[in-house]
Amino acid sequence: ALVSGVFMVTTREPVYAALWFALATLGVCGLFMLLWAPFLAAATIIVYAGATIVTFLFVIMLAQQSGYSFSDQRARTPVMAVVASSPPRTL
Repeated sequence: ALVSGVFMVTTREPVYAALWFALATLGVCGLFMLLWAPFLAAATIIVYAGATIVTFLFVIMLAQQSGYSFSDQRARTPVMAVVASSPPRTL
C-alpha cells in the first residue's frame, strides 16, 4: 500500500495515478482484512474503488480529448434533429 501510494503521488500521468490509487486502496483493504475488519474492507472497496476511481477515470478520459471529431463538427441529419427536438403542440 505504501509503495503504491508513493507511485500514485510521483507519477505524471493521471491515468496511471488513478490505477496506482486503486492498487493502494486494495492494499489498504488487505490490511483491513488482516485486522479482522471485513466490513471496513468491503466499504472501502465499494466507496473508493467503486465510485471515486471510476468517476476519476471518467473525468480524465473526457478531459484529455485531443480535438473535435468529424461527428462533433457536423450533424448528419439536422432536419430530423430539429423536428425531434421541437416541443409538442398543445390544443
